[in-house]
Amino acid sequence: MIPVNQVRPGAVIYVWFGIFRHKGIVSNRWWNGYPMVIANSWATNGVAEIPWGDFAGTQTVFVEGYPSNLSSLEVLDNARSMIGQRYDAVQSNCEHFVCKCHGFEPRSPQLAGVIIAATMVAALAIAAQS
Repeated sequence: MIPVNQVRPGAVIYVWFGIFRHKGIVSNRWWNGYPMVIANSWATNGVAEIPWGDFAGTQTVFVEGYPSNLSSLEVLDNARSMIGQRYDAVQSNCEHFVCKCHGFEPRSPQLAGVIIAATMVAALAIAAQS
């Protein structure tokens, strides 16, 4: 685990939330000895810059990495430009958010996995009834 003071602003971090990873962007602003986190969450009803502890709760924070070649300032400008946008699990979740911050098209592999799994379960249920 990288010490919190060595995590690059703009890096993607996550905590486990059940079987899902909740992701955010490390800020260059600090609060109580920790960097703040910009994230899109149902808990804040959208994109907000929040204290590290509010993002983490009681969970361990993991560093996913720095997926783009954008500068930290560009990533943070992108993130802050979305503050106030509402959360939507299907069209604007935390994965969509971190992709857009790093200049990528929004995508959510976790959501895609849930949809595929649900489709397979439904297909099996229908087949079992036949």
